[in-house]
Amino acid sequence: MDYGSITDCVEVLSATKDRPLPPYQVDDPVLALVHELRARITRDEETLRLVLAYARHLVFPRPYMLKDLADHASMSISGIRTAYADWHVERAHQLLTDPTNESRKDTNQS
Repeated sequence: MDYGSITDCVEVLSATKDRPLPPYQVDDPVLALVHELRARITRDEETLRLVLAYARHLVFPRPYMLKDLADHASMSISGIRTAYADWHVERAHQLLTDPTNESRKDTNQS
């Protein structure tokens, strides 16, 4: 399947990092900041999983090499292999094929 240019795919997948963080109310500003930073990290890790799934399963004619992805993600090759699940591949495909990108609203499936 043709998903368009790699640049277009990266733009669509990276847009998931811009979704709003869940609201959190706490009186302590340090704890509020810690919570917000953790939520950002979690969101960015999820975006990385989608991009890795795309790079390994949805790029044709040849997927990105595990070694290249591992080097750039500061992960091991086995870490790349286990960083995402089948549903990440399905989700990346869905994000790239949904013309309205309405499916982008809910990308958090733990």
